[in-house]
Amino acid sequence: MAKTRGEADPVDKPYLKVKEAAELLGLSEDTIRNWINRKKNPLPATKAGRDWLIKRTDLFEFLDSQKNVKEDD
Repeated sequence: MAKTRGEADPVDKPYLKVKEAAELLGLSEDTIRNWINRKKNPLPATKAGRDWLIKRTDLFEFLDSQKNVKEDD
């Protein structure tokens, strides 16, 4: 994603649009939208006009909750 003057890098922004979250994770926008719209354990997001806004910390907490392999303590 090309940044314009004054535009923050998505990793530094507290809230991300679907496109930014997808680019940050290397996934499609459809995947992010599917996570938001799923019935069980959806990705937390807030509708703001035509966009979904995803809190960056919620995105990474969501990803951590999706792990299917236990880490050794």
